[in-house]
Amino acid sequence: MTQPPLRNADLLPHPLRDYGWVSDVLPGKVGPTDIDFILERNGKVLILELKPEGVKPGIGQLLTLIALQKMGCEVYLVEGPQPNGYFRRSLLVSGNWIGIASETRTSLASFVRNWFLSA
Repeated sequence: MTQPPLRNADLLPHPLRDYGWVSDVLPGKVGPTDIDFILERNGKVLILELKPEGVKPGIGQLLTLIALQKMGCEVYLVEGPQPNGYFRRSLLVSGNWIGIASETRTSLASFVRNWFLSA
C-alpha cells in the first residue's frame, strides 16, 4: 500500500531542516535559507514566500530573493491570513515589495494556475 504524499513537512521533522549543521562551516553571518513555494514551467520560475501577516523576510532571505528576481524569477510575498481571512500578495521589484492583490486561497490558486498556463 502506498502512502499519500506528505503535505506538511512539520509532521515529519528532518534533522537537516535546522540549518545550524552548515552555518559553522560558512564564513561570517552567511547562512542558507529556504523557499516556501517554487514552480518552474518552460524555463520561467515562480516563487512565493509565505509569511504570517505583517512579517517580512529577514535580510539574508531578502538578499537571496532579490538575487533570484534579478535572474528572472517572479518573486512574491504572500502574507496572511489577515483578520478578514484574506492574504496579501506583493511582487518583489528592485528590492521592494509592491502590494498588488488581496487574495483568498481560491484566488491565489487561480493566480498560480494562470501563471502556469501563460508561462
